[in-house]
Amino acid sequence: MSGKRYIIIGDGAAGTTAAQALRASDPQATIAILSDDPQAAYYRAALTNFLLGELREEQVWAVPPSFYDELAIHRVLSRVAKIDTERRHVLLAQGGRPLSYDALLIASGARARPPTFEGALLPGVMVMRTLQDVHKVFDLIKLRGLRSAVICGGGPLALEWAHGLTHRGVKVMMVVRDRKFLPTAIDTVSSDLVLARLRQGGVEVRMGDEVTHAMPGREGRVAGVVLKSGERVSCELVGVAFGVICNSEFLQGTPVALAKSGGVITDDQMRTSIPTVCAAGDVAAVNGKLLQLWEPARMQARVAAATMLGRTERYQPGVHYMATRLYDLDVASIGEVAQTPQGAEEIVDFPQRTGQISYKKLCLRDNRVIGALLFGERAAAVRRHGRAFKKLIDSKADVSSIKGELLDAAFDLSAWIKTQELVDKPKVAAVTLASAARMKGTHAINLADLPPLPSIKPESTNDPGPATVAAALAINDPALNGLVQAVEPPRVRLEAPFGFIEITSSSTIGRDPSVPVPLQDPGVSWKHAELTIAGQFVYVRDLGSATGTWVNGAPVAAPKKLKDGERIKVGSTELVVRIQLPASAPQSVQLGAAQATGEPKPHLDVLTGNSLGLGFELVHPQEVIGRDASCTIRLDDEWIDARHAWIRKTPAGFELADAESRGVTKKNGQELTPNQWVPIAPGDTIEVGEVRMTFTMRPAVEYAGLYGPASVHGSVAGVMPTPTGPGVPAASRAPLPPGISHAPPTPQVGYAPPSMAPSGRPSGLPAMPAVSMPGRPSHVPPPSLPVGPPSMLQHARSSHVPPPSAYMGPPSMHARVRGRVSVQRGPNTGSVAELGDVTVIGSQPAQSTLALPDPYLGPMHLELRRLPDGFYVRDLGAASGTVCRGKRLGPHPFKLANGDILILGPNVQILFEAAP
Repeated sequence: MSGKRYIIIGDGAAGTTAAQALRASDPQATIAILSDDPQAAYYRAALTNFLLGELREEQVWAVPPSFYDELAIHRVLSRVAKIDTERRHVLLAQGGRPLSYDALLIASGARARPPTFEGALLPGVMVMRTLQDVHKVFDLIKLRGLRSAVICGGGPLALEWAHGLTHRGVKVMMVVRDRKFLPTAIDTVSSDLVLARLRQGGVEVRMGDEVTHAMPGREGRVAGVVLKSGERVSCELVGVAFGVICNSEFLQGTPVALAKSGGVITDDQMRTSIPTVCAAGDVAAVNGKLLQLWEPARMQARVAAATMLGRTERYQPGVHYMATRLYDLDVASIGEVAQTPQGAEEIVDFPQRTGQISYKKLCLRDNRVIGALLFGERAAAVRRHGRAFKKLIDSKADVSSIKGELLDAAFDLSAWIKTQELVDKPKVAAVTLASAARMKGTHAINLADLPPLPSIKPESTNDPGPATVAAALAINDPALNGLVQAVEPPRVRLEAPFGFIEITSSSTIGRDPSVPVPLQDPGVSWKHAELTIAGQFVYVRDLGSATGTWVNGAPVAAPKKLKDGERIKVGSTELVVRIQLPASAPQSVQLGAAQATGEPKPHLDVLTGNSLGLGFELVHPQEVIGRDASCTIRLDDEWIDARHAWIRKTPAGFELADAESRGVTKKNGQELTPNQWVPIAPGDTIEVGEVRMTFTMRPAVEYAGLYGPASVHGSVAGVMPTPTGPGVPAASRAPLPPGISHAPPTPQVGYAPPSMAPSGRPSGLPAMPAVSMPGRPSHVPPPSLPVGPPSMLQHARSSHVPPPSAYMGPPSMHARVRGRVSVQRGPNTGSVAELGDVTVIGSQPAQSTLALPDPYLGPMHLELRRLPDGFYVRDLGAASGTVCRGKRLGPHPFKLANGDILILGPNVQILFEAAP
């Protein structure tokens, strides 16, 4: 599948899961994630656990800091302006050239629905959904001494925030518009139990009431609310959880069909109304229905990835299952149970005066369970029993013989299901995110369900091909684990204004005096950023801070690999990174970086808030800034009005005005009156609410490696496009070492790829003889003349191997670069082979140029390529992985040095030698 280009809009559960599944199946493709979230993928469902102190900071992240580099996934911080499904283009709000794609996944998720009551724009009134929101609360508690809060809403998120704030010592009142909690998921008895538990925990609750307006205090921040009932409540924080809005505005006016809810309508293969466009996650309306739950989002993403790859898999989740935590109680709701269906039979178990909260209810029709509601404390294992009832309901089994035992704690339902030889519906093969945490719940992690980290072992199979990327990055031999641990990590120090600070494996920067890098800077959050040493590399990531983390003047959107001497800015403090690498450290190879090209154009660049780091090119005669979906510059911050400010173009330049907002608009610190037009010049600072932006004239930002034509359109299984014929232009290439460029669409930089001869080798290059290790017949005819020393086996690139054009320049570039490999351990020990321009080592002669009959090798296990400055190696997604110098290799090229040992799975060691 070499040369395909996959673009994913969104970096949540669906987007990251799909990216990993695509990479596992297509190591040669270009994969780009476009996201307007300044934080890389994290477990949104785990934020409450983090607030409760049940998870450490590093456990919130869904992927390790090296995820994007090791899997060669481009993460672009930008908002999508629109898509052109006919040309297969994605246009970015920041301007620049459109990005082309072969297959597109819309996983743009949803955003919190803002409040509309009077005073909703006051500082201190906030929605509660993102990592930034959690850190705002931490800052309020630690830096402002937050003491009281009002939480609006009666869903899982509102209950979890009430729990988290109470745990942190904040006095909480909940205001719930409905007469019960979760009216579509639980019944009245369960709702009453939640209410009793809240009051027992010290939370005041007002059912059937709502906030009509928020009142300001002396400093202009919220100081209280007025309820519909007339009650006045003092508070320093108003948290709003009123549901979400699908992020699908950029699809309006396109052929992609949308539901009334704003969700993207898909079938059970996650295809939209356009065959080359799929959708998954919170934005996907499968057969018109939104789910907006964590685990279904991941399941949908796996199916969507399969569809994008041309395979046929279906999303068949069975009966609806919701498992979450309501305050500190667990609940599992399966099927039709919130309101007992007419004619259905109820079975209820509600023990009294036991000292424990427990409630179970089943709904049956025709002796088949159609709904189950399980409610209780953690020790009751509610989620585990809930999964068993889901399996029972999906099976539609007759339970007349065990009806009286179904709710008996001693009855083993799972065992009974097995005795009935019931078979679950087919499940999509699991592709898990590369993270230590494993999500079990819908809105929160059940820590009791988290298992110890397993060691991934190669499967015993006759076809040990690529499995998951997580498996490809794993080390399976205990002896190899020791090798990895023996590698000396780099020494890292931060040069701060007050001296040097030594950095350990994971060091947090913030105003918290207990963190390794404490800073007394008002612009720094309580926990602001994190430095992590991963193997031989050093990464920095922002932790959801208010003002962002910047490296060399650019915002940190994904974990960024640092170099010696780079400058990190947090708040107003600048820190210089000093990295001392050991002599054996691998070369750092970066993905194509963002760069500004072309003529300067007017932009607004966001410096603070939820849209931090985004850029917006000013392309309309009049731009509208605000939260409403109709705004040309939409900012999703609490203190932004629906239509907050205007920017217009005049013959003299650009002008700014407040759009009669309920908030504040400023230019260079000066507040504007409504409809007051003032000129703006490059460098001016614009503030709307508490969001700060700068007006600039600059070239558009473009991203190396993401441009060029997509594959020639064909069809796979009648769904997705595929390249057709040997002349198909390559849409993408894996990232290259420094100094080597992709062939661009215009002859500005880089080398043009060599044309391919009919035999499958690059024309203009001398034919190379083929070889496999002893005992394996070669699959390429031998050459007429021997090449190289007689003591070395020779080989050529097979036509089955992806073309090397992305790595190769003219033949003369490689004339002086020679190398060989020899088997030090494993099948055919002692065999030697000289390396050609492209060498693929694997277990299958039909797919590799050097075949080794080892059961733990993939058919195409690793690839070695010759470049002007030496040889580079990368793993091709084999299940048992590849290790060199203690580093687990991924699809990213890794430069070899003379004497390097390559470890392939648990059995094979190969020595690389460079020619003298």
